[in-house]
Amino acid sequence: MVNDQKVSAIGRYLRHVLGPRMDAGEQHDLLGWESERCRDAAHRHCKRAQLGVTLALFCGSSVGTLGS
Repeated sequence: MVNDQKVSAIGRYLRHVLGPRMDAGEQHDLLGWESERCRDAAHRHCKRAQLGVTLALFCGSSVGTLGS
């Protein structure tokens, strides 16, 4: 599912950002995918969710092991 989201995001970037830049002849930061996707609010939300899952798995399993 995550791969599908990434492919869709890349497609949107190509259609809405890169295509118009190529038509306008802009030369600076033509391939700015990395900076563009980081501005997306969904990207921030996913990164926070991933941090929460990672912390829960690693810290939670350690605390669970100590408690048993």
